[in-house]
Amino acid sequence: MPRASRPKPSPHLKDLDDRIIECRGAGHDWPQLKVGFLPENVRAVPARDGSFQMVITCRNCGRERTRTTLPGGYYDDTIRFAYRGGVEGFAARPGSDRAALAKPDYTAELYRRMAENATLGGDSEDARQAMKDAAAAGYDMLTGQPTVRDKAAAVTRRAGKK
Repeated sequence: MPRASRPKPSPHLKDLDDRIIECRGAGHDWPQLKVGFLPENVRAVPARDGSFQMVITCRNCGRERTRTTLPGGYYDDTIRFAYRGGVEGFAARPGSDRAALAKPDYTAELYRRMAENATLGGDSEDARQAMKDAAAAGYDMLTGQPTVRDKAAAVTRRAGKK
């Protein structure tokens, strides 16, 4: 299958905060709801009629999503989340150039930034060591595929088994 050409990065994304790129490209880091005590970043605000407004905050960008339950705390799947807040600049103004961008645009920018960081060796000694270990094991850190040298060695090994 032919490989798609590399898309050009959107000029509208280059100055955005990393947290915006991460959440719009890979999804928000919402806390998981579990039975028992409410996890950190989750609030239940009671109402007079016995319903609750569940306010869940993304641990990465601070964006909030809110859903109101039925009286007694019952879940109603017809009620959608309402969203607000987040890192400054998270919401794209309607009609702006950024408003036309979609999740794949943000995901491409996220991967571009990740590859740039991997090429630079990461931010920590652990990242640099992981790159050295992967290279020693014969893997390209950016693609996760065996290196050319190791592919050739595998072909030679297979040829020797015949």
